[in-house]
Amino acid sequence: MRRRMVITALCLAIATGAATLGPEAAARKGKAPPQNAPAAPLEGTRWSVTMNPDPAAKEKGEAPFADALLFEGGKVTMTTCLTYGFAPSPYTATTSGDTVSFMTRQTALDAGKSTWTGDFKDGTVNGMMVWTKPDGSVVSYAYAGKKVAR
Repeated sequence: MRRRMVITALCLAIATGAATLGPEAAARKGKAPPQNAPAAPLEGTRWSVTMNPDPAAKEKGEAPFADALLFEGGKVTMTTCLTYGFAPSPYTATTSGDTVSFMTRQTALDAGKSTWTGDFKDGTVNGMMVWTKPDGSVVSYAYAGKKVAR
């Protein structure tokens, strides 16, 4: 239930323009950020995660794998997913209390589309990745991990 509320809040933030990518977003909207504006909350961070397919995905032959999320230049890179053709993508990040939530969508010509959501708190991350493959099949992965030094 909490995850559904977070995803709904993220979608609303995106739709209303309340979500921001930091100074880059302000510049695109024609508004210069303040000189000392803080970087987006995830910018410059790297996270090591373990991807675990849900039971339905396991039945389709999906297996756990390790990945790394790198937030840089207003985009997020999933290092293992690069091998499937998923390029770095813009992301949204919102802060509520001491939790930062993010969302991104990626498309790869030969691999389909993926949507990533996650919550970052106290040096840990938990989230979901939903991958729609070119044949229309959908597999979901839960992931968990921790912040790593750059």
